[in-house]
Amino acid sequence: MPTHTFRTGKGDEDIDDILSRVPMSARSWFIKEAVRFHAGLSDELKTLNQSMQRLIGGVAVSVPPAMKEETTQDDMDDMLAMGIADLLK
Repeated sequence: MPTHTFRTGKGDEDIDDILSRVPMSARSWFIKEAVRFHAGLSDELKTLNQSMQRLIGGVAVSVPPAMKEETTQDDMDDMLAMGIADLLK
């Protein structure tokens, strides 16, 4: 079975931050699910974005930046449990 590794570099601080909040034992699963999500939904998300642009007539809509909330270990565990539950449905 092939093994895949990757390194983060300059400019990848956001990825480092996200992965640092995922328990070490769940990182492999998290990364695989992220790749599956991106591969499975990227075309659908593009189509959705194009449809939204047509609906608003190409007018730029200003969206205020979301406030960053501190994620706790309990939050991560809850998100992991919800993700697993969704997969099992």
